[in-house]
Parts: sequence; C-alpha cells; structure tokens
Amino acid sequence: MQLKVPEQSVKIENIGRENFKNYSRYILDTLIPNIWDYSPNDIDETKDTVLEYYTEWWTGTYFFIKLNWKRIWITWFYEIDPENGLFGLRHHGILKEFRKKWIGSYVLRLLLKEIQKKYKDVKWIVELVPKGNSFIYNAFIKMWFIEADNNIIQHKKIKDQLDEWYYDKVLILKT
Repeated sequence: MQLKVPEQSVKIENIGRENFKNYSRYILDTLIPNIWDYSPNDIDETKDTVLEYYTEWWTGTYFFIKLNWKRIWITWFYEIDPENGLFGLRHHGILKEFRKKWIGSYVLRLLLKEIQKKYKDVKWIVELVPKGNSFIYNAFIKMWFIEADNNIIQHKKIKDQLDEWYYDKVLILKT
C-alpha cells in the first residue's frame, strides 16, 4: 500500500550541530532503537558512532523529518568536497511503521531542496553501504541512487571510509 502524503503535512527540521546536544538523548534513546533493527550491542555502537561523528571533523547537520508533527525520519547531511559538489548522507532511517510506503523517496526530494538552500552547487549525494547490507543497498537503489564510478570511490574522504571494515559499496545520486 502506497501512502499519499500531502506536502503540507511533511516538515523538515534542521537541528544543526549547535543544537545536537539538546536532541541527543531523544536521538539516541528514542529514534535509533525504533529505526534500526540491530542487536542491543549494535545499537550501543550506533549511538557511539552518532556521537563521534557529531564531534569529529565532518561538517554537517542533522535533520528530522516530521509527518503531521511526528518525527519519523532522521538523517545527517555532511560535506565531503563542497567545492566539487560532493555531499553525503549518513545515520539516517525512517521509523519501521513508515517503511515501504514511498515516503523515503518523497522526503529525499524535500531534503535535497532544503540542502540546496544553503549549498547551491550540490551535484552528488553519496550513500556508503555497510558490508552485506542488502536492505540499505536496495532501498537507495529504489530512490534512484546508482553505484559510484571509480573517480568518486577514490576520493580521499570516501576511500578512507571504505578502507575501514564497515563499508564496501558507494552509491550516488546525481541531483
């Protein structure tokens, strides 16, 4: 069943890095366990990663997506190489009850419009896929992402992530 979503019922809330601490308990204790299907140990690792990326060298911001005032989605948008129009999404997900209803595709388009208010030259959005995670891979392929070519994969900030143990695929969306 596809859910029809009136545009006025969907709002994007940019919480920004400066407000992250105000929302961190909500993100860590409410959203993460209700979005990702992980074991308790993996949930704890995800929480640690979210906090780490907030404080690391990556620049970016978290967004909440609200449907009728309920926060149903979170994503983190970050700069990879803004001079060349390369940006990424990470730590995102949608509450389980809203999956497979095409809300993700709809919200992604709204999110891109919001991002392009600040960054006029967004050319590519990157999604790094964890090893063996066909769910994420297939979800982003359905949202018009394709496998990245070698020029993007070899970008230092992306290659460094692939050299770690966690990611093995790079998907991109041309905006």
